Amino acid sequence: MSPNSHQDLRTFRGIHFIRVRGSTAERAKAHAVLLKKFIPYGPMPVLAKKNEWMIRRGPAPLQKPLAQALAVGFYKKILVPLIERRLDSDIREAILAIANELGVSYADVRECVIQADAMMLLARSSLMKHVLPEWIPGGVPGCSSAVAFPNWTKNGKFLACRNFDYLIVGPWEAQPTVVFNEPTGSGEVPYVALTSAGVQTGGLTAMNREGLTLFTHAHFGKNVTIRGNPVVVVGDEVVRNCKTLGQAIDWVKRRPPFANWSFVISSAQENDAAVVQMTPDRVRVHRVGDGLLTHTNYFHSDELRKDEALLSGSYCEDLKARFCRMRQLIEPHRGQLEPRHLAKVLGDHVDFYSGEERVFGNTLSVMTTIKSAIFEPEQQTFWMGDRKESPVGLGDFVQIQTEKFWTQSVEELEALTPVLPGYRPKSPGLVEAVRHYRDAYQSFHLDNHLDDYQEKTWEHLQKAAEAFPQDAHLWIQAGIVAFKLGRFELSRRDLEKTLDLNLSRHVRLVRDLYLARTLDLLGERSKALAIYQENYAHAHYEPKLKKAFKKGLRRAFRVTDSTQMVIDLQFPDTFVY
Repeated sequence: MSPNSHQDLRTFRGIHFIRVRGSTAERAKAHAVLLKKFIPYGPMPVLAKKNEWMIRRGPAPLQKPLAQALAVGFYKKILVPLIERRLDSDIREAILAIANELGVSYADVRECVIQADAMMLLARSSLMKHVLPEWIPGGVPGCSSAVAFPNWTKNGKFLACRNFDYLIVGPWEAQPTVVFNEPTGSGEVPYVALTSAGVQTGGLTAMNREGLTLFTHAHFGKNVTIRGNPVVVVGDEVVRNCKTLGQAIDWVKRRPPFANWSFVISSAQENDAAVVQMTPDRVRVHRVGDGLLTHTNYFHSDELRKDEALLSGSYCEDLKARFCRMRQLIEPHRGQLEPRHLAKVLGDHVDFYSGEERVFGNTLSVMTTIKSAIFEPEQQTFWMGDRKESPVGLGDFVQIQTEKFWTQSVEELEALTPVLPGYRPKSPGLVEAVRHYRDAYQSFHLDNHLDDYQEKTWEHLQKAAEAFPQDAHLWIQAGIVAFKLGRFELSRRDLEKTLDLNLSRHVRLVRDLYLARTLDLLGERSKALAIYQENYAHAHYEPKLKKAFKKGLRRAFRVTDSTQMVIDLQFPDTFVY
């Protein structure tokens, strides 16, 4: 049989399954050959340009042509080459093999491999410190993972689950891909990688034949270096070369990253799991004592947490909410936990703080959930969400038994493969609102190279809020985007619709800040002052918000001040006020 024949590719329930063999470069080339007609519609074209788009659409002063040209030139001519120097020869060969097979430039494929790490470095580079001190890359990565030890599960086997949240909404989940890797290097271990067409790595979500699972999590931190290693490369090396948790930890210690990351790694053979927390100069391992490990995007280590960039109050709320909500949902099933329970956990849309179903904000399932999966490594089985739109956990999960998959025909798979239902919302209108909000997110983050992207974003937000008006987060987000567009009457209208709706303390402060600012800009200074004064006294626990309220007390907000705003659309908030 040819190593890259049609027998190594099958599409089942809309998911591409491929088998690739050989060295890193040979497997990369086989991936490109097998999925050549799908890759142009997957994440590669977006990943190749995403960082440049984010720079060009940064807030003032990056809207000045000279500053923009300097920033883009720095990224392309200095930062990218510095990162490339850290790539091993096998990764460069793999990049070249993919580029040649697809007929695209080496530079475009290279930027796909390094995009995440380059984004982290951009936020801390010396140029950005001087040109724009509070520049934040749009689309903050966030993921949620859990590992249940045998004492928590009904069959006494390990279970691990994972939401992969990333900003490439649309292209990624449109071409979901499972890669069965058969590496041929000495001592290397076969493994499956859950990814998307064109992204040939096990460094994000993977399980190897020895029962090791690996899930990658991003952390924004102050400690970065240009002498590190791309996290997806290191993750792929771990699942390809390691058989035990100890080996995996040792491997990571020898391969420090460019920025701040964590691997959630479980070892079914050893009945053990850990969060391996990484900065460029430190690795700290977190374990649990009760048999349930949950992780989002903040370090468990107090030492490492001191250097984390906790970008806003809503960002912090969301990290805690996802972490606590996972435990809250899984706890009642202690000793009886099954994959069907985790399928509903991954798609959960309940705000941990209010107990209400929400479209976004403080929920496990988010707009950027482009991959959801559950693993039973001892059985070499996993369940993968097959919904073709994010959030993937709102659809079904299909079971894949890796040892049997290629021995069955597609017809047999269709007839015999079990399917688990994901989360089913209780509130009418939520699914429709989710779709509109997803459209808004895509406009803001994937189409932000278009001149009218903010107007389109606001239009989609209005549709989402009208479809699910009880979600205050929708109205606040619509109000913030309207504010950014200079539509202050509309902003005031949307923000005031939340006055009687349920909000966390932080989001209420954000709402009041922008409501006061709209009043300033509409000539109602006395009303604005009353809001600034009342909230200044209550914002003592949030220095950035307290500073913003104090500034409002000193002088009325001006239209030109809004150029500093940084909006993300993952939270009802802004990163820069």
